This record gives sequence, structure tokens and C-alpha cells, in this order.
Amino acid sequence: MALALALAGCTSLPTSGPVEVGLTESPTDGTIRYEASGPVLGAGPTEIIEGFLQAGAAGLSGDNDFEVARSFLTEAASSGWTPLAQVVVSANESPQLPVVTLPEGAAPSSDDPAAGTPQEATPSDGPATLGSDELEGLDRVQVRLGIDAVADVDDRGVYTASTSRAESELSYELVRVSGQWRIDSVPSGLLLPEVAFGNVFRPVPVMFLTPDLSALVPDVRFVPTRNAVSHALDRLLAGPADWLESGVSTRVPLGTTLEQLGAGVVVTEDDAQAEVRLTGAAGLSAADRDLLFAQVKATLTSIPGILGVSLWLDGNPYEPSTGAVAPALVARVPDRLVALADGVLVRVDGDDVEAYVGVAPDGDAADPAGPDAPASPEATDAPDPADTGTAPEEPPQAPPPGLADLRRPAPAYDEDAGVAVLQGDGRLLHIAPDGTFTVLTSGRELLPPSQDRFGWILTGERDNAGVLTAVTPEGAVVQVDAEVLTGRVTEVRVSRDGARAVVMSERDGAAQVQIVAVVRDGDGVPLRLVPGPVLVGDLASGLGVVWTGATEVAVLASQEPGSAPSVRTALVTGPVAPVSTTAQAVSIAAGNGLGELYLATAEGRLLLRVSLRWEEIVAGVTDPAFAG
Repeated sequence: MALALALAGCTSLPTSGPVEVGLTESPTDGTIRYEASGPVLGAGPTEIIEGFLQAGAAGLSGDNDFEVARSFLTEAASSGWTPLAQVVVSANESPQLPVVTLPEGAAPSSDDPAAGTPQEATPSDGPATLGSDELEGLDRVQVRLGIDAVADVDDRGVYTASTSRAESELSYELVRVSGQWRIDSVPSGLLLPEVAFGNVFRPVPVMFLTPDLSALVPDVRFVPTRNAVSHALDRLLAGPADWLESGVSTRVPLGTTLEQLGAGVVVTEDDAQAEVRLTGAAGLSAADRDLLFAQVKATLTSIPGILGVSLWLDGNPYEPSTGAVAPALVARVPDRLVALADGVLVRVDGDDVEAYVGVAPDGDAADPAGPDAPASPEATDAPDPADTGTAPEEPPQAPPPGLADLRRPAPAYDEDAGVAVLQGDGRLLHIAPDGTFTVLTSGRELLPPSQDRFGWILTGERDNAGVLTAVTPEGAVVQVDAEVLTGRVTEVRVSRDGARAVVMSERDGAAQVQIVAVVRDGDGVPLRLVPGPVLVGDLASGLGVVWTGATEVAVLASQEPGSAPSVRTALVTGPVAPVSTTAQAVSIAAGNGLGELYLATAEGRLLLRVSLRWEEIVAGVTDPAFAG
């Protein structure tokens, strides 16, 4: 029962390294506090392991700072054990009982009948555990614990979901100290079940900057709920996660630290203000100080209970520059939903469906010269997918006058910038609000387009060789190095800040969703993709993925071969949660939050998520999409 309680928890992520704290923050109201007791006299190896695991969660939620957990360790093991070096998050269901065996390579003494021999076990049963009689006379044993790991959290609080549900194992060695069993060899870090993880860790968006310094980019880390402000600030000073580093900027100078212990962070209880004192930032310009303050403030005020931030730099209070404009978190998209109805590009507003401006109901472009007029020179000037920026010698064949066989529209953030849309499998068009259209690129089987806030439209081959094509309606074209895409790709969706993207792909008969950094130059031109952690890795087949905000995506996929598709949400990066769904869904779209989550069904019904159910909005509509 003790082990079941210890392993029946929720996912939580750690951070590493010492934390400089001014006034220690108390646990957030409503947070569950875990209690643990030290070793009981005469406890066996199994009870010692159970108690140690329980004490791990207690060390994060109480005030003992892992003192109880360390009481289960030998002095040598305690000095080398770093609780926040990593966290293994285990599934809540059916934890396995520890198996006590002799250490690897050891055998019981043949002259000591009390030592006994382990009972026989079949390969399917795994190793058998030593009984209490067999433990008599032994002074060292090994305890193995089988776990179903769902995620790992590294020492910087970066959450990485497990891509395999195969059972893994943790191993401990115990020795007798003054006749009592103690753990002498222990992996650094913690093992926490999902529920416990969720109670003692919290996700915090640590804020960095886009290369053009115009927007904030959240880098979600999991930090202990107790003293979350100090841990979050520690993560900000340490810089972005490795995978994100080349896609963002920061105005935290290298070597910037908190002031001495007791004067680094102070949280005042009366007005919920966090006072932050940093050293090593004296050389910053006024503009860079403004950006640094924006990063600190946005990071800390995302933590419940923190309403404001004051900043001191090398002993001097920060004062904003005159007219300073803080970078914003780009979390929202325009509230404009486009779709297709009988092959015609339409706008959907509630249950009202109207043809996209400039497109006639029959699907023909609203060209004053008439539907049979030849395409304009602009309409035929399409770049080749392999082009590096120069005009192709032989432009691809112009599209027919009508806009038939349209698929997967992608509206721009700016309503006047039009819509990108596939025509068939191999042609990418741009349709302007006045109905004129341009062929942007062509290929064998193109990915659905994704438009970023800089006006670039990204596509590429589904059977991808590691490259994306980025184009603009004005005819610019660049090739984006994307080795992470090598293989079969379902789609690529750029985040609202433009610094990240989610990739849905298929490899070895399984589908997964992965986060990547989008590396750009100072003008916002995409250059390459850098792979990050897998967000969802246990999918049989994927149908679509969309951003629902700045830090969360929704995934439409089948989890088992032949099963109906379901919707799940994933924190970027963090745990995955199920969402109610319908068996008929074939595509997904999201506006701002889960309250604007849409599904389209195979028979053309457009469904909106309302609380726990899906409500039909309109019929005869397919391929819904918001900006992005």
C-alpha cells in the first residue's frame, strides 16, 4: 500500500542547482502536502525503498528539504545524491512491487545455510524476490523496481515525454548499517507518479525573445511548487533549453546571477510583489535593460500569486526608458475561421457561411476579364520547389481559370494578406481578398501550408528529404534546412510567435508529434529547423495538430491501429491530457484556447467543443482553419 501511494501520482518536473532565496515562499494554497517518516527499526529492503520513494515527494512539498529521504541512505549515498538532478515520472496504474535479489554477480555463501538461495522463477515471472529467511546473514542486496515511465525531466526542468511504453527499471543497492538496511547506491533524482508530480511541480513559461526582439517566446519548464519564483528565475538566468537556443534571443548577460543568499528574491506577502536583485548586468544599454525587465516580469507574473515585479541591477533600481514598448506574448490569432464548402473557399462566422471575398459561388476567380480569360503573368510566375531564390527558367503550367479541387486553406494573420491553399496534391496557390490567385510552388504531394506572422508560407513534400520551401505572395522563396523532417510528414504548424513549430510525422509504422525551433535571421526569414523533444509519441496514425495558444497544442490522432481518432492536448513541453471527441473527425482547427476548438467530420459537419461535448455548428463544410 505504501508503494502504491508513492507511485500513484501526477507528472511534475524538476530544476537543478542551488536556488538563491530571499523570503522563502510558502506552498501555494490548496497544494497537497506529502508527509513521510524515517526508517522504522528492523525494516526490510522493500520497506526501505517504499519509504524513500514516499519521502521524495515530501521533500518537495514540506519544509524538511529531503532530510527524511536522506535518512534512508547511507552517509556516502546521501552526500552524492542530488534530488533535482532528474525526475522520472511514472504512470499511475499498477506499480510493481520491488524485487529483492543478490547484487549482480554475487552468490550466497555455500557454507552459510542461513543465506539460502533465491527461489526459482520462470523467465516470464522475472527474478524472484528473496524472502525474509533468505535475507538472514546477508549484508548487501539489490532492489529492482519495474516502472512504466511516461516522461523524464532534466535538471533544467525540461520535460520530455517517453516515446516507448516498454517497462523500464530502476536499481538500488542496500547494505546493513549497524544492523539496519540503508540504501548505499541510488540513482540521482526522483521517481514520482503523475499525480504526485502534478502536486509538487508546476509548469512555468520562462520568457525569451524572438530574434527581432518584438515578441516573447515561452520556454515551459517544470519547477518545484515550493519556492517556484526563485526556481523560475534561476531557469531564466541559465538561458533557453538547448533545442530552443538557436531560435530565440535573451537580454540576460552571460554570468548574471542573483545577489547573495537572502537578498536575491524577496516576495512581499502584503502586495504580492517579487523584488529581484541581480548582479552582472551593469553593462546593459537602456533598451536592453527594458528587454531584460520584460523577460523577468513576464516569467514571474505567470506564477499564481505574483502580481508585480521590481528589479534591481547591480544595486540600482531599474527605471524604464521613456516610451519603451515591451515585447508581447503572441498568444492569440485573429478570430477568423475559413473553410471549404463544395470546393469553394468560405468564411465561417457561427452558423453563417459566406463565400470568401472576391470568390464567386461557383468557385471561379472574380476576374473582370471573365472565367475564360488566360491567367495573368503574375499567376504563372511560380517558383520551383528546388529554387533557391531566382526565377525558374520554365515556369510551371498556369492553373485553370477556376479554383477547383482546393484543399487545406491557411489564412494569413493579416486579413488583407489573403489565404494560401492547396490545389489537388501538388500545387500551392495564394488567393487574394479580391479573388485573384497566384501559383506559389508545386510538387508531387505537398504538405498543407502554414502561414507565420512574418508572411512566410511554409510547405514541402510529404515524403520529405529534409527540406521545407518558404514562399511569400510577392514571390520570395527560400529553402529551409529541416533534417528533422526526413521521412513521411503529415504536417508542420508554426507557432504564433514564429520561433517554434510542431511537426506531425510517421516513422516505422508509428506517428508522433515533435516540437522544433525555427531559426530565423533578423528580418524573420526562416533558415532551418532544430529538433526538440517529442510531445506525443504513442500514436498509431496522425490526422492533424494545431496550436491552441502560446504553450499548448491539440492533436487529432488514432492511438491504436484501427481505432477511432481522438483529441489530446499537450503542453509544449509537458504532459498530455485527453479531450472528448467524436469518431467521425478527420481534421482539426483551433482559435484561441480550447473554447475555440473545431473538428470537421468525414460527412462535412463542423463541430465546436462546448464543455465536454461537441456541438454541430454548420453542415457541408470541410478543412476549417485559423491563421497559422
